[in-house]
Amino acid sequence: MPQIQTNMSEASSKGSVSREDSGYSSGESSPASSPLKRHESDSTQAPLIRVVAAMNEFFLNDMLDEAVEVMRELVHPNAMGEALRGSIVAILEKKDLEREKYNKFLTGLVSSGHLSGEQSVKGLSHFLDSYDDIVIDVPKVGDYVASIVATLYMAGALDDLGFMLSLPDENNFSYSMGIFDLIVKSAVVVASLKDQETAKELVTASLREKTPLDDMQQEQLTRAVEKCSAQYLL
Repeated sequence: MPQIQTNMSEASSKGSVSREDSGYSSGESSPASSPLKRHESDSTQAPLIRVVAAMNEFFLNDMLDEAVEVMRELVHPNAMGEALRGSIVAILEKKDLEREKYNKFLTGLVSSGHLSGEQSVKGLSHFLDSYDDIVIDVPKVGDYVASIVATLYMAGALDDLGFMLSLPDENNFSYSMGIFDLIVKSAVVVASLKDQETAKELVTASLREKTPLDDMQQEQLTRAVEKCSAQYLL
């Protein structure tokens, strides 16, 4: 199975990353110091540091083409799902401006063809497996992830959000009370990025395989819509 490449040296003292350098930007904490570190296994810590380094460097210099090229050299296309999952965990504790730039980073990876739809679904699914645990550390994780999901949808990486309703039983999110909340929040972000009709089409397409919903699911969907004041989605 293709793995995230780890043949880059540690970051320079200035925190920059290039084809020869990797590591965290100056002033950024490493995964080891993060309260979210328990969601990362030892085997993924080192590769993740290099992925996050490329992301951090983009936050500093806004050079998207260079960041995408570095990611091409760091991560095999078939390992981008794991890179996406890890980078989402890392971005949760960043500031609003950096989260906005992260969405541009993802859009660049999708438009370049390096982050495919298949790998996007794979990475999101793996991340969502720990969603209910992460929300303890990051109460606003739903808002942050909805923005990421909407970005991937608008970039063309996701056809709809039906994968959230089709996760295998071993994925903890398949039992989560937050599924419909995340779908609705993501659609609301899409409405803000484009229009309400597109957002409604997204929800309709996402629920197609689960229609009709059972009573509990319908109640969860209705509550999520009411909470977001997004009656236009129904």
